[in-house]
Amino acid sequence: MVKQFVAEKNPSDDRCRQLELLDPMNPYCTSQYRNAMQSCDRELWLLGTEVDGQLQAGCLGEVQAGRLRRELQIQSTPHDADETFWAGLAKFGKDHKITSMLLGTVGTAPTIPVIGELLEEKHRYEYWVDLSVPEPKAKLRPEQRRIFNRAVEAGLAIREPNIEEGLAKHRELTMSSLGRRRQRGESIPIFAESDIPSALLKAGVGKMYECISDGRVLGSVILTVAPTGAHGYSAGYAPDGLKAGAGVFLNLSTFNILKAEGKLRFNLGDAPPNSGLALFKKGLGGDVHESRSARFSVASPMQQRILNLETTLRNTIASVQDRFAPRAP
Repeated sequence: MVKQFVAEKNPSDDRCRQLELLDPMNPYCTSQYRNAMQSCDRELWLLGTEVDGQLQAGCLGEVQAGRLRRELQIQSTPHDADETFWAGLAKFGKDHKITSMLLGTVGTAPTIPVIGELLEEKHRYEYWVDLSVPEPKAKLRPEQRRIFNRAVEAGLAIREPNIEEGLAKHRELTMSSLGRRRQRGESIPIFAESDIPSALLKAGVGKMYECISDGRVLGSVILTVAPTGAHGYSAGYAPDGLKAGAGVFLNLSTFNILKAEGKLRFNLGDAPPNSGLALFKKGLGGDVHESRSARFSVASPMQQRILNLETTLRNTIASVQDRFAPRAP
């Protein structure tokens, strides 16, 4: 029996089911995730290793193509990837004229070898909540349990909103939360509109929940779900919602929903070390796990020369436009 690398474009439902069995807690290894990305015009690939047609390790990757650039993005590289996988991935890049790879380890192991010129690297920490315990509330720190009890007494409730209305409110709350984190000095990227959250929700790999009080939305979360696990995709809260305990209430309520559905683990996502967000996720019972992402240039020498020329030309045009732009009096 010989192990070999496999790369299948637009993998079938059967192949996605094989992938799910390898990592049933990972939302980014499901046919629903494949459907969501395809609806966003992403080029989807199953990448992995197999023996006699049976997958041994694998993941889903998406190729985003521009006029000159082709980037392969993988949310979760296989936790048991070996030399056969990484060598095959490098060859896949050459065969398909990939210019860069953005590789992540969401919910898996933080091992990513160097497979090109390292452009960017982030060492992160994720917070995983064990939903197999008898009572998720027992894992909360005492202060979080008190906050939750006060929120219940104040009449806070959870609901699953209409997708379009819920997304509009979610964007508003998310931008508010990111703004507060920037004010605290955290390095936060500019919020960008995307078609992905809507696609995730419509494909069924995404779930959205709101915390409400007297009909007003105090907080909103989007999760991605797998057969036995879930991942916190994004969250946002109104300033007075946090004071009312919406963060603790919405998370614990979500834990209970996921546990009732048979989920065993909820990945709360990553947070900067020693940040307020990290302390919050620890307080919810999150166990710390290392995570990593890395972007590599894998362009061929000819591709790199063309990309360098394009960058020089773009910078030159921008400089000329700035030089002759009208100035305010």
